[in-house]
Amino acid sequence: MRLTIVLFFLLCSCITRAQQPKARDCNIDFPRKKPLSKPDDPTPTGIISDTNFEGNKGKLYWPVANGYICDHFGTHPHALLCIIMIDNDGIDIRTNHNAQVRAVYEGEVSSITVVADEKMVVIRHGNYFTVYKNLLSTSVTKGQHVNALQPIGIADNNDEGDPTVTFSIWKAGGKTGSIKLDPEQWIAKPR
Repeated sequence: MRLTIVLFFLLCSCITRAQQPKARDCNIDFPRKKPLSKPDDPTPTGIISDTNFEGNKGKLYWPVANGYICDHFGTHPHALLCIIMIDNDGIDIRTNHNAQVRAVYEGEVSSITVVADEKMVVIRHGNYFTVYKNLLSTSVTKGQHVNALQPIGIADNNDEGDPTVTFSIWKAGGKTGSIKLDPEQWIAKPR
C-alpha cells in the first residue's frame, strides 16, 4: 500500500506542467482568478435587515471589505489532479494583503484557536456559528460581544502566498451534531 502511494506521488511529480490536467479537463467550472495587480472588488454592505441571524440569509455582510470567492463550499475535484477530491467546509475568499477580517453579524466570540500557526475565530449567533480561519492575528477575546462589521483580525496568506480567509457557517444540530452550511447562500450577492 505504501509503495503504491509513493509510486503515485513520484508519477505525479514527473508530469510536466504542460501535461498536468487543467480544470476544464476535469469538467469543472472554476471561477477565474482576477489579476492580482488590479484592486479586488468591494463586497456588498448595508443590507442586514432582520433582527436575527437566520432572517438575514442571503443578506449577511462578507468577512472582508474587498475580495472574491476563489474556492467554493463542498466536495469537488482538485483543480490539477482530478482523482483527488477536496472537501471544503466553507468558502475561501481572496482579499488584499493585511486586510481586516470582520464579523458578518453581531454575536459573541465563542473561541479563538491556534493550530499550526493558523489562527481561527468562532463567533456564536444563537444556534449558528461563523468561523473565520487563516488569520495572521486576532483583535478580539473569548466571550467578547462583537457587532456586525467589527474587525476581529487580519487575513493571512495561503500556501501560495495569496491573502485568503476561509469562512464557514455551522448550525448547532442538537442530538444530530453540527451542520455545515454553504456560506454562499448566506452572504449578500455582489452587485
